[in-house]
Amino acid sequence: MRKNFHALLLLLSLPAAGAERIFNFSEFPTDKTPPGFNSFVAGGGETGEWRIVMDDVPPILAPQSDKAPSVTKRAVLAQLNQTRLMSAFPCWFTMTKHLTISC
Repeated sequence: MRKNFHALLLLLSLPAAGAERIFNFSEFPTDKTPPGFNSFVAGGGETGEWRIVMDDVPPILAPQSDKAPSVTKRAVLAQLNQTRLMSAFPCWFTMTKHLTISC
């Protein structure tokens, strides 16, 4: 019994391996929902409106001079629904070989 407990404890302490998906939204046209993506709402309320927009993001590397831009424009997936409900959680997902969900 004690060996089984220690074996279980050892298995639970190992890092869990998971698949990681990286999306490059600059490959998709702006102001549209990317193909293959769907949305739903967890809780109550309307389904979120998801689109690719250009947004200001900090640069990956620190600026080397004061003249360098402090932000750059990059394509991001934005949820544009303005409904504010405490019980509404807009989510998007894509169906590929593995299901990916993000809320």
